[in-house]
Amino acid sequence: MQSFSLAKKLPFSKHPLKTSFSRLIPNLSKNVCFKNQKNVFHDYNFGLTCYNLKRYSQSIGTSSIEQQYINRYWRSVFKGETEKIPKHKLKVIQTEDEMREMIDRIVSQHKIQSALGKYETVHTVRSLEDIKRRLGPERRCFGFFHKNAPLEPLVFVWVALTKGISKSIQGILEDDSLNVHDEAHTANTAIFYSINSQTGVSGVDLGNFLIKRVVSVLQNELPNIETFCTLSPLPNFASWVNKWLTPEIRKNPDLEISKEEENGILSLEPNETVWTEALKKILDARGWISNEEKRDILKPVLLKLATRYVLKEKKPNSIYAYDPVTNFHLRNGASVQSLNWLGDTSYNGVRTSYGIMCNYNYILANIESNNFSYLKRGEIAVSMTGLDPSFNDGIRYVQA
Repeated sequence: MQSFSLAKKLPFSKHPLKTSFSRLIPNLSKNVCFKNQKNVFHDYNFGLTCYNLKRYSQSIGTSSIEQQYINRYWRSVFKGETEKIPKHKLKVIQTEDEMREMIDRIVSQHKIQSALGKYETVHTVRSLEDIKRRLGPERRCFGFFHKNAPLEPLVFVWVALTKGISKSIQGILEDDSLNVHDEAHTANTAIFYSINSQTGVSGVDLGNFLIKRVVSVLQNELPNIETFCTLSPLPNFASWVNKWLTPEIRKNPDLEISKEEENGILSLEPNETVWTEALKKILDARGWISNEEKRDILKPVLLKLATRYVLKEKKPNSIYAYDPVTNFHLRNGASVQSLNWLGDTSYNGVRTSYGIMCNYNYILANIESNNFSYLKRGEIAVSMTGLDPSFNDGIRYVQA
């Protein structure tokens, strides 16, 4: 579906980007529904086995609606659109209505899952296994869907339920060791690790509504969840470093790079005499991510640059954060919790963020005050510890 065609179906206004915030709220409540997406193999365990489906089909007419639903299910299995339901996971259906509902929900859910993979822009979905892993019992996906496009999410967020705040996206996307029965009930932290929206609704602040709704739902479903935190990329960090890090910037008093750190960078590029140019050459080569010696030398320098990027850099002629993801979460009332070295070692993570990720903490007691201070004065709420005093200007510390 083209983004502009989806925008045309939204009854918000003829020009959604120019519509006032107050006018959107009534339309949102009438036309946008909320869905909590889980894996079909865990959510629909009341249904039917393939064996019972076959047996049941023999007792009804071939032209009936029920037979059409049965054929629809088997076509989706043969095409590889959905997997055959394991016999040991499902029980015998009792009525025709149960069978019709079960098959319809299976096929519809597959279409929703395909749409989630299609519109995922932060962490690429590579296969059906990725989808299954991201929708396991210790994982969630929440989204808003418009009534005119019930299988196309307007905005959706992936959530991982963990013990403690996650520092690495690899641990979330690739970890298969979690206990599928107990993890969700023993976790104390909800990690929002990817939020995506349709291009056609980019001017509507649905992401803010969605995160607040998800927090409410998780609090009711899992009272043991006490911390709501993101694991977010710094999508413009690499491009900012290349533009901002010039030889003249070495004289900037805010740039706390020690002589030892400068010499370490120059030792990796003997032909360069200026450490800023040596650093950019090393980063452009990209092979540093697999070299432990280079990683150890670059770590303190890149983390200092990332701290400045998140806390100090502003949009032109603005009091708000330069990074779009940072600005989004700060506007929603989050605080900067920590910067994580090698948080995303994927190709795209290294290319755009040099592998650094950021935790933004939604401390429920401070959301309103954080939001007001940021929108009014551009003050950034910080819940991280060990921050260099040179960054104290323009930030406010909050208790995590």
